[in-house]
Amino acid sequence: MLSKSGSRRKFAYLVALSLSVTLIMTACSPNEDATPVLAGAVVPTRVATNTPTATITSTPTTEPTTTSTPTATNTPTSTSSPTTTASPTATETASPTPTFTSEPPTATATSGIDLSLPTQATISV
Repeated sequence: MLSKSGSRRKFAYLVALSLSVTLIMTACSPNEDATPVLAGAVVPTRVATNTPTATITSTPTTEPTTTSTPTATNTPTSTSSPTTTASPTATETASPTPTFTSEPPTATATSGIDLSLPTQATISV
């Protein structure tokens, strides 16, 4: 059975594996004092697992500005002999401050994405 070269190779691997497992188990045996085995070994120090995590808190404050510019142009044309052309131009600019019934919503963002909700402004002209 061991006459084949493949079988001999498998046997050699099994012997080497069992020998290395035996040596490792002997070195790490909890029944004996491990100080002579570990002489000169570097023992890593324990790393703290409760490292603080940085949190970014963002409170956006936006004040929407609305500008309304209505322009009315009226040019009546009559068919009688006197021609009257009136072109009044009315320009009105309103920039009211929006009135909120409650505090505007705020959001706390931890990933840099703006999570604030859109606010509705009440405009009276």
